[in-house]
Amino acid sequence: MTGKLNAAAARSLAALAFLCAPSSSHAAGRPEAFDQLELQSGGAPSAAPQPQPGPEAAAGAPVRAAAAGIGAPLDRRLLEFGEDIRKEAKADWEKRLKENGGLPSLVPLPPLDPARDILLCIPGHGQNFQDVHELAKLSDTYQVLVAVVDDGRSMDRNAKDLADIADALAALSGSREDGRGPELRLVGHSMGGGIGQLLLQELVDRKKLYDGPGSVFSKVIFVGMDSIWRGVDAPWLMAPGIGPLSQYGIPSLANGGPVMVRIERVSMPANVTTHFVTTHHKLTTNPQMRHFEPIANWYSNELGAGELRKLWDFLRKGESDLNKLDDFAMGGLVRKHGLKNLWRTLARDADYPAHAAEIKEAAVRAASEAEFAAGYDAALEKIVDTFNVPDHTAFMWEDPAFLPR
Repeated sequence: MTGKLNAAAARSLAALAFLCAPSSSHAAGRPEAFDQLELQSGGAPSAAPQPQPGPEAAAGAPVRAAAAGIGAPLDRRLLEFGEDIRKEAKADWEKRLKENGGLPSLVPLPPLDPARDILLCIPGHGQNFQDVHELAKLSDTYQVLVAVVDDGRSMDRNAKDLADIADALAALSGSREDGRGPELRLVGHSMGGGIGQLLLQELVDRKKLYDGPGSVFSKVIFVGMDSIWRGVDAPWLMAPGIGPLSQYGIPSLANGGPVMVRIERVSMPANVTTHFVTTHHKLTTNPQMRHFEPIANWYSNELGAGELRKLWDFLRKGESDLNKLDDFAMGGLVRKHGLKNLWRTLARDADYPAHAAEIKEAAVRAASEAEFAAGYDAALEKIVDTFNVPDHTAFMWEDPAFLPR
């Protein structure tokens, strides 16, 4: 990032600044990559104005053409907090899944307006519409939609089905005056971050998403919020009949399996910008078992046992073969992909190129592992937007820095 903030707390104010207008408290140090998007935030969810459908939507035909994957607008009351609302929101989620035969669908917050650019949120496992409480405030600027998916299905399968709907949604929105397709802001939280990357890769593979005229989306900003990257180093998860784990889509997370291999190979065209967001929550697994933790942050204090030293050695020796970052567990029976996945994922962040040399220089100059950790963390904080909160999810609702006003 070209803008530099002096403290981690101040930096977190810019974590999702591309989704809102500049705030006087942090505008001076906010990354230029975010400022140039010139977005505006709206009021409270319950008071956000409802955009009127464009002329095509009024005619009905385009909306019906996409109706197979786009559900009825959400009752905005389900965005509010409270245990009673949570139960209703979850019931509405499950009802939509049932009515669609378990397949994914997109739920618009305001009625569909084909003239607007798109903000699509893919929540993580076990969540519901309340998790979009803050993002809903942008529905006066964007066509905000929520992806409803079945946690029990493979991430890859959900992504392919969502790619079908996204393609139809872009066609519904049509070309802008300059002939370019609509823009897409894609926010994936937790497991939804994996689905989001796979969705975009599916569109790339279909030759629908590319940097040039005719692309289904002219510009994409993907934000992975505390999302999956490490995977799970447990090859037996790919075996059939593993019981209750299947209901949570856990086999999708096994490193070496087709889904994680596909995530490792994600490659986006130039019109796709990627930003990762993480939190400083404390993981429940100990460092010796970190290879069973699919979601973690990148900082030195949450790396697995021996991983910081391995990364330090890799960088100061100028190695380039990422396979050398792998390690083994359980007497060599399990290959650990964590560091390799970390570096691949980090390199996708739009701010990585500006600070990659800083991490490598920190490795070369460090006289000790602790010294490298300090230099590594300092550079990492300039790449990955970080919320200094001890929670994986609630920061999206409770931290005023999430969408500064």
